[in-house]
Amino acid sequence: MARFFPICVQRNNKAKSPTPGGFYYGWFILGGSVLAMALGSGISFWAFGLYIDPMEQEFGWSRAEVSAGFSVSLAISGLSGPLIGRWVDARGARSAILVGAVMTSVTYLLLATTSSLWQWFLYLSINAVFRQMMFFIPFQALISRWFDKRRGMALGILGTGFSLGG
Repeated sequence: MARFFPICVQRNNKAKSPTPGGFYYGWFILGGSVLAMALGSGISFWAFGLYIDPMEQEFGWSRAEVSAGFSVSLAISGLSGPLIGRWVDARGARSAILVGAVMTSVTYLLLATTSSLWQWFLYLSINAVFRQMMFFIPFQALISRWFDKRRGMALGILGTGFSLGG
């Protein structure tokens, strides 16, 4: 089977050896990933509802218009998934997470300058692509490379990071 699917069976066994004390370093990677997912989701997703009323009052937009910007950003985030996956395969999870975190911060600064509805949609759309670079795709790739035997459990624990942010 390795002959037909060489990528599926390649292993990085150097990264999977336990530390001299016997504690597996992958658990630290998983803990940091859960924390990063919780922080990112708390800021990017769960806090969004706090902005609806102030945006309505400040700009006179309807609740539907404000929420539509976020809905469009979620759709763009999903559509950008294959591109982010390709980035992670080519450049690694670390670079995707780093670029995603920095550029997501920059797009939040852009969102702070929003004065019209088209800017709201545009900046949220740009934010969606970079936000995707610091969420599930790179972290799942990272955790999958660190865990062989308990991969399912590790990915399940990683998934709780998104919920913990709320």
